[in-house]
Amino acid sequence: MHFKNEVLFDDQRLIIYYNQEQCYIMYYVYILTNLSNTTLYVGVTNNLTKRIWEHNSGINPVSFASKYKTFKLVYYEAYTDIKTAIRREKQLKRWRREWKRDIITKLNPNWADLSKMY
Repeated sequence: MHFKNEVLFDDQRLIIYYNQEQCYIMYYVYILTNLSNTTLYVGVTNNLTKRIWEHNSGINPVSFASKYKTFKLVYYEAYTDIKTAIRREKQLKRWRREWKRDIITKLNPNWADLSKMY
């Protein structure tokens, strides 16, 4: 059985997952797109819900997400190691658009906004 708890650490709200043997923080590599699915944004975070909210709220009006209106979460992967997550983010950023579209379509064929599902 796994449990989930939010804690405040170094002025950040982190989601901690744990069971009887271990405790870990999740890190997420994610892809956002715009409404017409033509622009892709790849990022990494330790709090996917908060990060999506930040993108959608326009906190940084000069950011890539604000400029290109990439507010729709269409893909994400979860990791327990930040170095692995960052390595994967960098890998996806180097990928061709076609390869990114393929992994999105494989797991989310309708390109639904996954942020509305959790």
